Amino acid sequence: MKKIIVFVAIILAVNATINGQGSATKTDSNAEKKFRLGIGVGIGILTEESSILKADIGLQGEYKTATALSLYGDLGYHRLFAVGEEGSVGYATLLVGPRGWLSPKFFIGVGGGLAFFAGEGESDAVFNYNPHFGYNAKKVQLTLGYNGLGDQGENIGFIQFRTVLKF
Repeated sequence: MKKIIVFVAIILAVNATINGQGSATKTDSNAEKKFRLGIGVGIGILTEESSILKADIGLQGEYKTATALSLYGDLGYHRLFAVGEEGSVGYATLLVGPRGWLSPKFFIGVGGGLAFFAGEGESDAVFNYNPHFGYNAKKVQLTLGYNGLGDQGENIGFIQFRTVLKF
């Protein structure tokens, strides 16, 4: 957790430096919006057991604070399925984090937050993290990353591909 806090602090310091240099604002009609909202869908596979698949849907918002930095948030619902087995389990997530833009089209990012499990009269919240890299087009954003869940020293994770349709 300390590593994430230090990483976010470094990103915010870099952002303050970039914004403090008085970058020119774009005024043409092709300038990218500072805030974007989108609906994301994704699929993933459990790294420890390839017969467990994950599907998700979520609402993602992203605010571009500088040319090379943005902050994103994702509110999602995930469903786990075991291939060849009946039944499934679902959980909700809330993630926020920074993204560094390598170019206008490519970025790397990391998000952290909580995953909420509920069912059969019980509920639990665990740490959720999502390092990823992606490609940004005009109407869609593609990401490939690792979606991990951690609780009391135990970790499981999914290799995940997501598509976000931007409004």
